[in-house]
Amino acid sequence: MSFLYWPYDEVSLTASPDGKAVVAKTPWLEATVALTDENRADVLRLVEKFRSESLAAEDLPLVSWFFTGLADYPLSYILPAQKTGDGLDQPALQDNSLLALDLQGLLQAALGSDHDAAAIAAQLGRSWDWDTDAALSFAMVDGKVHPESVFSVARRYHTLDVVTLNEGSKTFEEIEKLEGERFAQAAGLMVRQNHYVTQQCKASLLPAVQTAGRARGQVERFIKEEDGHDKILNVAMTTLAKDPAAVPVSPLTRALMQLLRYAAGRNFLAFAMVVDFFERSTYEDKDPLARLLAKGGFDKAARQINRHMDINDAGEHEKVACGFLAPMAPVDPYYAFEALRIAEAVSLVMNAVPQSALALFRSTNPA
Repeated sequence: MSFLYWPYDEVSLTASPDGKAVVAKTPWLEATVALTDENRADVLRLVEKFRSESLAAEDLPLVSWFFTGLADYPLSYILPAQKTGDGLDQPALQDNSLLALDLQGLLQAALGSDHDAAAIAAQLGRSWDWDTDAALSFAMVDGKVHPESVFSVARRYHTLDVVTLNEGSKTFEEIEKLEGERFAQAAGLMVRQNHYVTQQCKASLLPAVQTAGRARGQVERFIKEEDGHDKILNVAMTTLAKDPAAVPVSPLTRALMQLLRYAAGRNFLAFAMVVDFFERSTYEDKDPLARLLAKGGFDKAARQINRHMDINDAGEHEKVACGFLAPMAPVDPYYAFEALRIAEAVSLVMNAVPQSALALFRSTNPA
């Protein structure tokens, strides 16, 4: 299915100093598009539209043409449109129990008695912040919500959360200053969180097989491709700890995988949004965690982290989640609202994991 695209609010478009390319820039990503004899006039016309802040509805064909070429990157909204086809899935709410809950209430519903929802909510530092009304209004078609369109809004909201909330880089900088055994323990905790995620991946994904409808085959292939990744990260862990299983997992990391499992079994639109968060690439040659490990002298562990990244990139897993929604008809607004709420909870927990792992290190290794 082809889509129409419109740039996210944060996107700027400028010509490179050498005049050979244009750069689409956001706070989270820069993408360079080469100028050719065939595209130069149209692309530079679009650049001028950005410079003069004069983009208008009549520019949609030009805008969508340009951003179609960048559709694999988190740079643009998918505009809502009618979806046609025989037998499109029409998922519905299981019940209304989540719609009026605050963040702690949703965490309690999703995590159950095995997790301290109040403590987790307190660590996250905020409650609901995503503009769900704007997201639903944007993606609406004839009273229903276009699934890929609202998915693209959730992707923007999550990416902004990564920019504003995720302290992974700061955490890595702090660990980089450590030496010897303290570095190995702190870095091992970081790898262990990823290791646990891969260990729990299959169990957390499997409930989606029952909610996927006509996307079931795609989900099953994705689960198969993800299976066994824990073995790669276990090799990395063995270079950092004698007993990888003894390295602690933070409550937020455990909650993250339970939230994925909950989304998978309850709301397939939420599941697609959340899988996109998990699979979103850093668009870097080397994984940031791998760079940290290499700087600390743990080259073997670094190679395994990069190997895991390369496998995901080769499988183009950053594209898979939106594809899950191809067989889904426009959905009831309440179903889409629930999906956004679940996705925001996952985004908040995911972005707090690096700091939670560092907190574990501090609690067990006082300075």
